[in-house]
Amino acid sequence: MKIELNIKEILKPILICKLTINENNQMTLWDSRGNNVQLPSSNNAKKTADEIKKGFITALQENEGKECKICFSGEEKEKTVLWFLCKEANGKIQYHQVGHNKNVESMFKYDIKPDVFDLCNGNEEQKGKLISPRQGKYYRLREKNCSFYFYSVDIDGFVRLVKSFTERGIEFDQEIIDALNKTNAINKTIRINCAEALLAFLLNCDIWSAAPQSGEEYYYNYFKDNFFEKVGFR
Repeated sequence: MKIELNIKEILKPILICKLTINENNQMTLWDSRGNNVQLPSSNNAKKTADEIKKGFITALQENEGKECKICFSGEEKEKTVLWFLCKEANGKIQYHQVGHNKNVESMFKYDIKPDVFDLCNGNEEQKGKLISPRQGKYYRLREKNCSFYFYSVDIDGFVRLVKSFTERGIEFDQEIIDALNKTNAINKTIRINCAEALLAFLLNCDIWSAAPQSGEEYYYNYFKDNFFEKVGFR
């Protein structure tokens, strides 16, 4: 019997933005606070991303003092951030992608901006150039009457996640516990790669792939080999 854990209760993700597509393939884009945002085009993609970022930062500021927070000042300004993409359709949620960036500014510049553009327009930027229309990896996930969600996850939430596992009788190797608790500058890459692989495994992301030579594949296989029959977020 699988142990069912609620990822929203444990990791406390914060909505970045939401894209809805109705039965007529009309799209509506929302920021994290429920404000309508102009759909991105080749001329205003940055402006759209900036509007989403503004709403996201406001949501974070409102969240200050709570268990999950991502700061934008002082020593926390360069805090690494994790994010994931999921789609809701026909009453079901499918998780597609997980990623991380060195800070929130990088997340919007290198992931949210091009990924939202791809979802809306079907173009994906590769090496500074847009590939053929309707061929972007996210555009192909679209369907009528669906909603896409981008969420940010505080990496510190994975310490809470390990605690939730151990409280239910599931033990991690000490190597994994150490990796997720590393906070110094030298080892923070190990921590984020381990956390990303764990999140990708738990969400069963269908288009995520481990970054070459990052250690993510090693961690992912560890979770798959040891916990696939024991844990359910599905």
